[in-house]
Amino acid sequence: MVFVKIKVFLLLILCSMVVAKAQLAVSSIFTDHMVLQQNAKVKIWGKAAAKEAIKLKLTFLKKTINLVADDKGNWQTDIATPHHGGPYEMVIEGAKNTIKIEDIFLGEVWLASGQSNMQFPLDSNSKGYNGPFNFKEEVKNANYPSIRQFVVKGTISRTTSDAQQGEWLVCKPENAKKISALAFFYARNLQQNLKVPIGIINSSWGGTNIEAWMSAKDLNAFESEHEKLKNITVESVKVNENYPSVLFNGMIFPFRKYNIKGVIWCQGENNINDPRNYAKKMESLIKGWRMIFEQRDLPFLYVQIAPFNYMGRSKQYFWGKDNSLGYLVEEQVKVLKISDVFMARTGDIGDVKNIHYRNKQEVGQRLSSIALKEVYNKNIAITNGPNVVKVKYLANKAIVYYDNIGNGLIIKGKTINGFELSEDGINFYPADAVLEGKNISVSCSQLSRIAAVRYCFKNTQEVNLFNSASLPALPFRTDQLAY
Repeated sequence: MVFVKIKVFLLLILCSMVVAKAQLAVSSIFTDHMVLQQNAKVKIWGKAAAKEAIKLKLTFLKKTINLVADDKGNWQTDIATPHHGGPYEMVIEGAKNTIKIEDIFLGEVWLASGQSNMQFPLDSNSKGYNGPFNFKEEVKNANYPSIRQFVVKGTISRTTSDAQQGEWLVCKPENAKKISALAFFYARNLQQNLKVPIGIINSSWGGTNIEAWMSAKDLNAFESEHEKLKNITVESVKVNENYPSVLFNGMIFPFRKYNIKGVIWCQGENNINDPRNYAKKMESLIKGWRMIFEQRDLPFLYVQIAPFNYMGRSKQYFWGKDNSLGYLVEEQVKVLKISDVFMARTGDIGDVKNIHYRNKQEVGQRLSSIALKEVYNKNIAITNGPNVVKVKYLANKAIVYYDNIGNGLIIKGKTINGFELSEDGINFYPADAVLEGKNISVSCSQLSRIAAVRYCFKNTQEVNLFNSASLPALPFRTDQLAY
């Protein structure tokens, strides 16, 4: 018994020595070149020795913040940031060391996430991605000192983690191979309109499912994920970047304390094989992220999946149908019923021969226009394309009525692409579509009666119907045929 007491006593001494030697540290997202959200309450946090006294000074504040680490060496403070500006400095002083962080800006901070069309860089790379349109010119001109991206390192984690891996990069040509092209164009358009610094937390990973970005708690509602979640902590079970919850644990959860203005999301290609339940999963993801960021109305902007020849891919990557895209877009549209959620359309932007479409400029423009109107209350009349109001069936044709057309509907090309008709709601035939005033008249000589209509519902059908703002219509259907 005496021996056990001595061992415990020595262990306590050893532990206290380790804590005593712990150096003052700040969370790794707080580094040179960072952007903090303006006009907000932001958290600064880190580690130190237990009960260590800490002084924090920020050059945009007129006072020194004094705080003390808790029994476990954790420390955190909230500060109220003023309006945009910079560069500023942060100095954190502890008992044994001092941390100095320079070139800090205050502005608007957004989280960018999803798969490869969000991840791929402004420059070209060696993985079959040729960069966005005019990428050489874009890279050459990418000198925007007050646009920064925190590029999160791809991190798989079986459980939620506070460990953060990444770096803040100033937008300049030499960083073009690391920063997200889509997030850059989004940030550039925001900055040009808002005239403030823009920070992007780029947490994306190519070829990943939505389930990997959801928390285990939010995935519990889906029976298909139960077995994997049950085994996630079993070391003998191999996990990769598509295992449920692993990217949420390693690449979203660690940043939950960092104040952000909103989210931009570009994902869906990896869930196209079975679009069923995608809307419910995306709704759960949004609600889950809003909960951990402690913003119940956190703006969430996302990108419609674009046309592509999925049937041309190998069975390893695609085992869906020739209209899987239509069903997935339908699921994406369902998510719009949630407040402060918005979708940028891309039915005209995709490249049927390249899943990594190059026109990232236009996607960034459309996302930013939505943000400027819906989040920043800018006076922008139209930020999305025509919407179907109703469909009227006559003897041998269907009349499609649209609103949100501005000064009228526009066809880019000689004929309207992508309309199909059915007399039984099961078998569909290519149809002729013509513009009649503010409506579209759709007919098919093979059919004597019309029961259902579809528009650009197949994987490779590209939208060429627009409103006067040159924004595209959405794929849609009126039948109820299950996937």
